[in-house]
Amino acid sequence: MIRSTITFITIILFSTLVYGQSDSYPGLIKIVSDNLNIRCGYSYESNYKTYICKSDTITLKFYKSPNEMVVDQKLTFYYTPDKPIAIKHLLQKDHLSWLKPFHFKSDTVRGYFQIYFICKTKKDNWYEVVINEESGETRWINDKRFVKIFAWNKLIINSDLDVCVNPKYNIYPKPDSNLIPLNFNKTDFFEIIETKGNWMKIKAQKGNPCGNSTENTYFAWFNYKCKDNLFFNYYVNGFILD
Repeated sequence: MIRSTITFITIILFSTLVYGQSDSYPGLIKIVSDNLNIRCGYSYESNYKTYICKSDTITLKFYKSPNEMVVDQKLTFYYTPDKPIAIKHLLQKDHLSWLKPFHFKSDTVRGYFQIYFICKTKKDNWYEVVINEESGETRWINDKRFVKIFAWNKLIINSDLDVCVNPKYNIYPKPDSNLIPLNFNKTDFFEIIETKGNWMKIKAQKGNPCGNSTENTYFAWFNYKCKDNLFFNYYVNGFILD
């Protein structure tokens, strides 16, 4: 009996080491696609000298599961070395058929792309991201070259997004659901201040970037996530989604 117990504990510990710990909804993933270089040089052919510039091509690969070998979707970026500036392009013309992330902004004239995903699960060096906010469909990515993760409470300080949240359920004066809920306008959006476990501290203030209607500044807490869901709508640079 003792040997069986030891064997069982060993299996559990081994599984934890091999597969790693997972963290649900740790924050936002920003896709960094600016690490492109343009190499220029002369090409000699039939006694003609031609000056040619070629761009790096970088590809972000999406998989259906971590440690998967088969790529399911791709986002491939490259530069066209036009003058006076180089224009960045996204190779996949059909990307809008499946790509509906937390935030997607593109400027095909200046070659500017801004892509953020909600990270549903972080598992070792793998990130499960929501690629379609309408259907909830997810895929896994693992390339550190492209990935920059922001915890929810770090968005205001480090991110280039204005992210505001609108709790779907009750808010409380402290992170304790046994307390009496606070009254609040159900249409108000709040600044994220900090997180503690599954609880998020938010701030209401008239005239702040989230456009609250309250005359008084106050802080509140709400249970913002569980393993499979986020319990808030959000506002990002003019777009409201739930």
